[in-house]
Amino acid sequence: MLYVKNPQHFTLIVSRVEHLSIYKVEISTSEVKRVSKCISQIDHASIVWKSYIVWLVVITTAVAHGSSETVTQTASNEFEILRLFGAGFLGALLVKLLDIGYQVVRRGSDRRQTARKFVDEHLDPVLKAADELVGKLRSLAMDDFRSLRNLHTLQQRNRDLIDVMYLVAKFWASLELFRISGQTVSPVRDRRGKQLVAFVDCLEWGQIRIVQRSSQRAVAELALTQTEGRMEIIRYIDFVRRLEKDAELQEWFLPLERMLGRMEHTRERQRLLSYGIIVHAMIDTLDPNHSVSSDRKSYPEKLSNKTWEDLERRVFRVYLKFVKDPKKYIGPTKRRSRK
Repeated sequence: MLYVKNPQHFTLIVSRVEHLSIYKVEISTSEVKRVSKCISQIDHASIVWKSYIVWLVVITTAVAHGSSETVTQTASNEFEILRLFGAGFLGALLVKLLDIGYQVVRRGSDRRQTARKFVDEHLDPVLKAADELVGKLRSLAMDDFRSLRNLHTLQQRNRDLIDVMYLVAKFWASLELFRISGQTVSPVRDRRGKQLVAFVDCLEWGQIRIVQRSSQRAVAELALTQTEGRMEIIRYIDFVRRLEKDAELQEWFLPLERMLGRMEHTRERQRLLSYGIIVHAMIDTLDPNHSVSSDRKSYPEKLSNKTWEDLERRVFRVYLKFVKDPKKYIGPTKRRSRK
């Protein structure tokens, strides 16, 4: 608000009015107070903007009411008044535009800081779940997934299959928690948040995902439980119990279980290997110092030529161009590796 009785604001207004002395226009202080009192009713204007309004209104009043004030301007001075009027208007407009620009920049900075803080608080659970999954997949891959072959019935379900099912569900549930918690935040405003979104998009791509998106979302939601008003990932022992008795959980986990139990087929095996490599690259990219994850080796020798080409040409050249060293995960070309 702009009140003339405020010394700072009054000085600002009078300093504008004093410029009129060069045109020999005498304006009483009471006229300034009267006009500024009206302008003070404008709530959404800055002090500088209001002072310009007072300045311009006083000029207009002085010229229009020459009988009450002494106006001794020549024709050339009238042109100067018009020019002064235009300069004042443009100056006020520029100040307002600068103020709007500052507010836009400030809001953008605040949103980036909010996104950075959100990623700092919610990224670690995702990385830890991903690290557990990659460790298990690498262990099974080095043995060519022998324990996950020909598991077509519930009676054939073994410990390795249950472990992988749980770790995959835990990883998907951590991503779901990240998504739910970030509904009022834009994680892509942070560099790591943007990279995480790119990895998730890649993992859900039709050539990479291991089940349909609807099944993945259902598995993630079933792996979450609410405790004291907070969403948490289900414990392993509770998962095992529900897997044996809960018909709904069994139904939604069935596509994942069927896929994991067919590792005797090259197509399913190579797809799971590709999935694990992308998750591995995500860990190294988002946690380069391995503060919450392990620095593991990959399994490039297990990849077929087709899988290698798909990862090298489509994944790391299109979806994940920001990954620094793709060869760490896929190794050199198969032709070179045979030499």
